[in-house]
Amino acid sequence: MPTTTLRALCLLTLACSLVACDQEELYEDDEPSPEEVFGVSWRGWGFGSSSTRLNTNVVNGSAVDTVRFGLPTSYGQTVTDVYINGFGWLDDDIDTLEVVDGALRASKNGQQIVAHAFDGSIWFLEVNGEFAWMQLEDVRYASEVGLANYGAKAMTNLDPDRLVYKWYSPTAPPAGTAVDPKTGQGGYYDGLHTCPDDSKSSTWSVLSRGLLVNAANGDVAETYWAPSQYAYFACLSGAVGKTMLWGYSHDNPAGGMPNVSLSEYESALRATRADYCGDGNSYTRPGEAVTLADAWGINQHNGEAINDEAVFGSQGALCVDNPRWEYFQASIQCSNGTVIPRCKTFKYCVAAPVWKCYYDYAQDVFEDHSDALIWTRNASF
Repeated sequence: MPTTTLRALCLLTLACSLVACDQEELYEDDEPSPEEVFGVSWRGWGFGSSSTRLNTNVVNGSAVDTVRFGLPTSYGQTVTDVYINGFGWLDDDIDTLEVVDGALRASKNGQQIVAHAFDGSIWFLEVNGEFAWMQLEDVRYASEVGLANYGAKAMTNLDPDRLVYKWYSPTAPPAGTAVDPKTGQGGYYDGLHTCPDDSKSSTWSVLSRGLLVNAANGDVAETYWAPSQYAYFACLSGAVGKTMLWGYSHDNPAGGMPNVSLSEYESALRATRADYCGDGNSYTRPGEAVTLADAWGINQHNGEAINDEAVFGSQGALCVDNPRWEYFQASIQCSNGTVIPRCKTFKYCVAAPVWKCYYDYAQDVFEDHSDALIWTRNASF
């Protein structure tokens, strides 16, 4: 057992007796209800409406995605305290803890604690009313671990200066446990880390400042009332983090790769999940390969593209030709009764000099439609 893990076990008792189990509120709790932010559809936990997780970070049997530092939250879990090597407990300084441009920051006794200084830190959480802890096992730049290869077929397109995090927990899912027993979304856990082991992103995750994701329908929002108090823990193997891995991020480090807006990130999240109807239902499964071209020039189709899948706009798919999972071959009919049209549409025929008919294709929709953002093609890799 690693020395840091043994130290964590010793600190656990100390935390409950001195800090984490008897902590006063440090600032006013003015959190609006989820209904005020998202409406009555709110479901910020577990499975989306199509029985797949939008995030895959799990501790003590529950999703840990949105967290609030020091105070209870209706949007996820609470970080009650953090022990940082060389600095000790944040304790009353937990209100200095925040995420800026994907990097952790805090201060203790006037000393600044930034990014890599959190390596090895122990995090104590209240997860659905129960005490849990996890250790920040490693902090790296995306460029250090092969996750910043713009233009690569694998679409590992994180900003090179973005930090990625690897979390250990004694209550991580057991080895071999599938993220979603129905679909296997995101691969399988290794029994050590809170994120499942993915062939492209290992068990790395990213942190986003003040991000909220409604698992019921894929809508996203920000904690506009207190952004520094909240963070989103996104495994790169889950849809929320994978969208950022593919290059679509609203919070890249300052001076790094260009951002998309939060609403554009939401649109990209729908493309990642093949959420054609924009209602949270996903029409794909793990292992279904796809290439993308987009309005921002982040990705372009590569040679493995085999046929047009869809063109996505701001609210979901503008058209669908070949659903990513071939199980869905009929026209896509949404829960509100809307049928999404085909991308390939008939234009006209001419008889001379030979009979010939003309069509518009997905590329035409992508290039001509004012709301087109991402054009997806099914691939063979």
